[in-house]
Amino acid sequence: MLWRKSEAARAIVTTLLVELHDSYSRVRCTAAGAPGEIADDQVVGALEAAPGDEDREVRTAAIHALKSIGGPLAKEALRHFAEHDQRRNPPP
Repeated sequence: MLWRKSEAARAIVTTLLVELHDSYSRVRCTAAGAPGEIADDQVVGALEAAPGDEDREVRTAAIHALKSIGGPLAKEALRHFAEHDQRRNPPP
C-alpha cells in the first residue's frame, strides 16, 4: 500500500498504537475504529488485545476495524475475539 511509504502514515500508526492503551475509553474506541481505514499489521496485532477491554464500545470498534482490514491476521484476531467472548459469556 502506498500509505505505508510515507513518514506521516508511520506516525499515525504509532499514535494509534499508543491510543489503543489510553486510560479513557473514548480515546481507545476512536483509535480502535481508525485501523479499518489504515490496515496495518502492527495495528492488527494491537487490536488482538481489545477483547480484554472493559468497554464494550472499544471491543465493538475493534471488531469492525478487523472486519474492514480483512486478511489472515485480521481473521485470526476475530477468532480470538470469538473465543474470548465465549469465555466471557459461557452458554447456560
